[in-house]
Amino acid sequence: MSLAEQVRPLLLAAGLGTRLRPLTLHQPKPLVRVCGRPVIDPLLDLLAAAGCTDVGLNTHWQAAALQAHVGDGRAWGLRLDCRHEPTLLGGAGTLRAFADFLGDQTALVLNADSVLIPDFEVLLAEHRAAGAVLSLLCTEFVGPLKRGAAWDEAGWLRGIRNWGLDDPRATHRGLFAGLHLVEPVVWQEFVAAEGPTNLVTDVIPALAAAGLPVRVLRYDGPFADIGDLAGLYQAQALVLARRLTAFLQPAEEVAPGVWVEPGA
Repeated sequence: MSLAEQVRPLLLAAGLGTRLRPLTLHQPKPLVRVCGRPVIDPLLDLLAAAGCTDVGLNTHWQAAALQAHVGDGRAWGLRLDCRHEPTLLGGAGTLRAFADFLGDQTALVLNADSVLIPDFEVLLAEHRAAGAVLSLLCTEFVGPLKRGAAWDEAGWLRGIRNWGLDDPRATHRGLFAGLHLVEPVVWQEFVAAEGPTNLVTDVIPALAAAGLPVRVLRYDGPFADIGDLAGLYQAQALVLARRLTAFLQPAEEVAPGVWVEPGA
């Protein structure tokens, strides 16, 4: 069974990008460029390469610019269902707004400014084998962590952000890497009928209180959070080190380590 038959991808692209200003004063964060490519482009490439055909995408800040860039998705061989949020709904609220698009399939929820190269099939298999209703991708972090995520030896989430980080069962700490796998029961039963709802601060604690399992999927590949300028610099460094080749434009190597893109 193809990935397209098992999940419905949803790109969260409505954020304000305030920590990246002035770069996001006149463009949405998913259009910020990493080594010349808008950060959303490689994510669409990855979804298309994985066999996905229909992708949901929400917009808010500088929506017209984002809509003009992605169009109907045809440039990637995709069909995009773009929906504008006049008022931000939060990640869980967006799931509710796309309920008709998602149907009864697992939602593959990606932050549209994520800089990573996940193996969707492997992550989905782990999510389903664990019997989780919600899984989130995390990179392990060594050292003190006041925010982020905490999980136990078996891979079950014990805390995230300001909830549960001091749980004594938590043996690992990490950072959320911008990907969720979510089962329909979450948006059908744990998201308010209207208004903004956050997956992390609202839904995950409610799932834990109901005894429903939340899984942490470990990610050891290259990752950067371009939420601020430091993260953007880190992303560019990963691309230049050829650890994130999906972000490289077609180019000619004119000398060892020297690449020239078309039009340069």
